Amino acid sequence: MEIRKTVATKFNRGNIKFLITLLSVLFLSTGWGQPDFISPKDVVSVDVLLSQDRVHRGGEVKFVLITEIKEGWHINANQVDSEFAIPTEIIIDTLNGVIPSGSIFPEFERKQFPFSEDALPVFEGKINIITLLTFADNLPIGEVFVSGSIYYQACNDRMCLNPTEIPWGFKIDVVEPRETVTEINQDLFYDKKTV
Repeated sequence: MEIRKTVATKFNRGNIKFLITLLSVLFLSTGWGQPDFISPKDVVSVDVLLSQDRVHRGGEVKFVLITEIKEGWHINANQVDSEFAIPTEIIIDTLNGVIPSGSIFPEFERKQFPFSEDALPVFEGKINIITLLTFADNLPIGEVFVSGSIYYQACNDRMCLNPTEIPWGFKIDVVEPRETVTEINQDLFYDKKTV
């Protein structure tokens, strides 16, 4: 009788250990017990709009990166206070005859987060970043593809993700100065100041 009891107890303990192990595997593999993992590229989306439909050879064009940051997240501003913070940058791929003249960022907000003693300069929500390009007067007539990326680090109130970049690009026709160029999307470019 005593032997049977001991065997039954060992059997039950073995079953319990197996059951706990099985439930742990199921719990973790379904993501129930995991934090919300997210790719840095899922935090920010970018769209590009131009200030005109075409550009004169020797002329200028502005473009705006309409940048949307996922709710609950922020990206560092283009100007940062800490040597450890990674600023947001606009990178423009080198293209002969197309010269960038710097980017205009919106004003940043200063926000306090649990991981920092000081309020940090950040962007949240939807922001527009404007860049001016000059096209050389000896540039060939025809379509030009301008490309680049936005480089940023995304954080929420608990953690920061690895820095990453999202590519962007647009096509624009280079035309002779005598041809008509039409302004478009002007509400996005009006009364912006450099930061």
